[in-house]
Amino acid sequence: MTHLKNKSIARDVVAARADWTSPAAVQPLPSGTWPVARARSNRIPAVRPRVKILFVAANVGCHAQLALDVEYRAIEDGIRAGRYRDAFQLIPRLAARPSDLQQALLEHCPDVVHFACHGTSQAELVLLAEPTGDVRVSSGALGAMFRVLRDNVTLVVLNACCSDEQAQAIRRSAGLVIGMRTQIEDAAAISFASALYGALAYGRSVRDAFELGVAAIQAAHRGQEARPELFEEPGLDASLVSLVNEEPRPVRRLWTLGGAVVCASLALIWGLLRIPERRGAPPPPSRGMARFSGGLIRPGVFARSQRPPMCSSLTAEEDAAISGPLDEVAEIRVDPFELDVREVSNREFADWLNARADQWEATAHGILGTRQQPAIRFVVASEDCVGGLTVTPEGRVRAGAEKASWPVVCVTWYGAREYCRAQGKRLPLEAEWELAAKGSDGRPFPWGTEMPRHDGVMFDLRDAAGAHPGDVGSSPQDVSLEGVRDLGGSVAEWGDDGRDRSDGKTIRGGSWASRGPCYLLGSGRKRVPAERFGKDVGFRCASSVIDKSITGREE
Repeated sequence: MTHLKNKSIARDVVAARADWTSPAAVQPLPSGTWPVARARSNRIPAVRPRVKILFVAANVGCHAQLALDVEYRAIEDGIRAGRYRDAFQLIPRLAARPSDLQQALLEHCPDVVHFACHGTSQAELVLLAEPTGDVRVSSGALGAMFRVLRDNVTLVVLNACCSDEQAQAIRRSAGLVIGMRTQIEDAAAISFASALYGALAYGRSVRDAFELGVAAIQAAHRGQEARPELFEEPGLDASLVSLVNEEPRPVRRLWTLGGAVVCASLALIWGLLRIPERRGAPPPPSRGMARFSGGLIRPGVFARSQRPPMCSSLTAEEDAAISGPLDEVAEIRVDPFELDVREVSNREFADWLNARADQWEATAHGILGTRQQPAIRFVVASEDCVGGLTVTPEGRVRAGAEKASWPVVCVTWYGAREYCRAQGKRLPLEAEWELAAKGSDGRPFPWGTEMPRHDGVMFDLRDAAGAHPGDVGSSPQDVSLEGVRDLGGSVAEWGDDGRDRSDGKTIRGGSWASRGPCYLLGSGRKRVPAERFGKDVGFRCASSVIDKSITGREE
């Protein structure tokens, strides 16, 4: 039986803020109003460094099952093919309940919300109920939620039947909505979503992306009569709104081009006159990340005055650092980079696995690995490994409510690498991790020179009643000067040395199981097999910064 869905997409409205763009480009707006693009030459770009797309999915309420995994992968592939793919982050929230939607909007502050679920003829979205069954969310309830939680939402995609009324309700909060008055085949809806997000990832406007999505339906599904409809808030023009900055396109009218040349010449002359006093401010780092400008570092080295005397007896296997002299170790250059402020949590890792449920399988002892042979093991999901993740009888990975915010552990280097790649990031290089922990001043601990306190850092808990980590980012002392949390304790973290070595990979830093404060030094490292499962080993992600307009430095 043909699977039918309704396709609706909310219009993108740029949340302009003075600290994100120049005052000349965006004027202050009264509270509760939306910005209006005046002309194409004054296009207001979405200037947030990373566009978050919240994928909200539920497969209940109808005998026809939706191909949600195929839809998610199609969106992911469309973004990955785009020029600005690194500017997008896809966040899955699967088996979603109304409470999950509200929590995700509060937690992630997404720019785009994509619904993949069934709809009803009464203009309702069908989500999961607690503890089982389904619940019908009316257009009024959905509109009320977005009116309150609309701070960063610029685009909403309703992929459900009979969603035109929801689109009308949400556009008062999100600005642009694409709704479907009739049913649409599941395959056609997936084609539309892939083309839509692929165009957005190329920097095209919402209007252009919408038209390309419609064209994809017409090209691949000739028998499909349903057509998405774009609803616009009065005063907003979808052709003037894009989610990422893009290079200006050639203007067709010669008089406009001539005027632009004159204006550019005047701006160039004025800029040259002001070069001595002008220094462009770099944009803020990606959400949830801290930016490091890079520099020179001597890995594994502390000045004699910096290393705590009580830590001088550590062996090379326990800590790679030496106490000096500094000139015995060559300096290496670290390029600018960004590092996650917090370690990856159980909830985040479980959402990633559930979005790719067709790509892995559970084997003995709760080990999750790829279906493709030879199998690559990702993580242990069982009570034997702190119990942060478990596998339900339905084959879903579950993060317990009380452990959802703990750092994910018992994850292999391969599992950590694949997770970071899915976020458009990578594992941090060893030198990057050490620079973040020691800083340019070569401090012994990520937070400075003060010895770690048990009430401020998660360590030395191996024999305690609570022999497990706590919530990520909850240690008040374990915060670096740059704002990165838990580099000292919590869990040790996988790193990448940039080489394919047969003797394993490195883990950096201390953990909740570290016996004493000396194991929390910024130089702490061990080399272990890449497939090792450790109850005290997790990870965080990093990304490169290669544009001088982002680093704020002239090369």
